[in-house]
Amino acid sequence: ALSITIGVAGTKREIGFFAAFMLSLVLSPVLGLILTAFSRDKATIEFRNTVIELLEKKQINYDDL
Repeated sequence: ALSITIGVAGTKREIGFFAAFMLSLVLSPVLGLILTAFSRDKATIEFRNTVIELLEKKQINYDDL
């Protein structure tokens, strides 16, 4: 049950449900939780990619930021 909970927590992270679930099931729930917690958040990745895309479209020099 704990591995499923960790898998659900992984759905909003880059690691995803399956990887978080399998890591917590095979290795240990504690290690699976740690790896899931250190995985990047999908919303943060999407925001970063959007900002980079907008900067590239406007051809802004990154050094000016």
